[in-house]
Amino acid sequence: MKMAKVILIILLLCFVITAGTASSFHINKSNFLNQLQNYSNKVNDLSQSSKDTDFNDFLFEPIDIQLEDDAFHGPKGLYSYEWWYFDASLDNGYSVQISIRVLNILNRVFFTTGLNVYKDGDTVSNSQKMYYKEEVTVSIAEPLVRLDGKEIMKGYIDNDTGDWIYLLNLEMDDMSVDFTFVGETKGWKGLTPGIGWWGVILPRAKVTGTLTLNGIEMDVSGTGYHDHNWYVTAVAGVNYGWYWGKIDSSTYTITWADIKVTRFSENPFMVINKKDGEYINIPLNSIKLTTTDMRFNNGRFIPNSFRLLVDYEDIHLSIDMDVLGTHHFRRFGFINYWRYHLHCSGHITIEGQTETIDEYNMAELLRFR
Repeated sequence: MKMAKVILIILLLCFVITAGTASSFHINKSNFLNQLQNYSNKVNDLSQSSKDTDFNDFLFEPIDIQLEDDAFHGPKGLYSYEWWYFDASLDNGYSVQISIRVLNILNRVFFTTGLNVYKDGDTVSNSQKMYYKEEVTVSIAEPLVRLDGKEIMKGYIDNDTGDWIYLLNLEMDDMSVDFTFVGETKGWKGLTPGIGWWGVILPRAKVTGTLTLNGIEMDVSGTGYHDHNWYVTAVAGVNYGWYWGKIDSSTYTITWADIKVTRFSENPFMVINKKDGEYINIPLNSIKLTTTDMRFNNGRFIPNSFRLLVDYEDIHLSIDMDVLGTHHFRRFGFINYWRYHLHCSGHITIEGQTETIDEYNMAELLRFR
């Protein structure tokens, strides 16, 4: 699907939403049809310029993140998408994914939250909700989101310990979470090819709190993750899609991604965090991700097995990832997204010390076409 078609489909969908629901809010009032015509002209210019865009020379270079990086960044241009993502793999076999998303299109903003609960990789319950402007307060100075005056997300740094701590308190339909995330690794951020900024605030965190399902309250603990994407524009649709995931050993956390520029060309990148230590960026020519066991799933053939290999200086990595369950849904009606639950097994060797990997975690596949 060409770039212009992607953007125009989003415009038409958002126009329908704007005309048919009150669950959106304005930033500035202006003539919609004039904006649409102006934006259509920009789409044509962008479509032409994108033909000359070459992501093959891209080099991912993460840098240290600051707490204010996880605040709301706001719209960039006429279209942008921003989201906060949290997940937790719990010791009782449940796993939880929480998202807070802000879509800006032609100076009109849509704010949504999502809460998904799984058991042993199978979907238990999921919910999405859109909110009115007057219900939402989002800080541009710190990680803080309120709904009707109630904090659903707050991030801060403990003055005594220096720990990065996030509080999540969200209730949707028949489920709710009241979680505390305490970071165990150093966060980082970096520009991604054609997609925008990606901040991995908590590559690995200790999670404690309460999960409630159908009125049954469970005290839980486990391992969590949190990232934030901002300034994601329609240029992202130039890419074919991406894979993303993370893997934990006793000492290390591996965050990996593979942006597919086309069906056959890619930009893999990876950052390895040491618990209570620094992070290491792995260059793309040292990363090999292979996908096998292709199966038909919601209109597409997708992999159900992955192998990740790294050979870089004194770092050696060999991990097999087998799919236990998938959760498919669509963004804007045509962008396909699969959330994977994986069993990860293998080993990581750094400075001559080898650790075995045998754990369960989440990953994702997104395809624009």
